[in-house]
Amino acid sequence: MKKILTLFFIAIASIFVISVFKDLLIKSAVETTATSVLGAKVRMAKFSLSLTKQSVTIEGLRVNNPKGFPEGVMIDSPKISVSGDIGA
Repeated sequence: MKKILTLFFIAIASIFVISVFKDLLIKSAVETTATSVLGAKVRMAKFSLSLTKQSVTIEGLRVNNPKGFPEGVMIDSPKISVSGDIGA
C-alpha cells in the first residue's frame, strides 16, 4: 500500500512539473530548431500551448536576417494565435 501511495504522489508531482514547464521546454526547442533550420536567430517572448482549448499562442516572435543579408530583423510579429477543432 505504501508503494502504491508513493507512486501515486510521484505521478502527480511529475504531471504538475510537466504542466508547469511544458511551455518553456517547447519554446526552447522551437527556438533552437528554427534557428538551426533558418540559419538566423529566432526568439519568442512567450509561447503557450493549450491542449484543452486546442490552441497555440506565440507572442513577440522575432526572426533576424540570415548571414549574407544586412543586419536587422526580418520578421517581427507581436502575436500569432492558432486555434483548432479536432472534433470537426
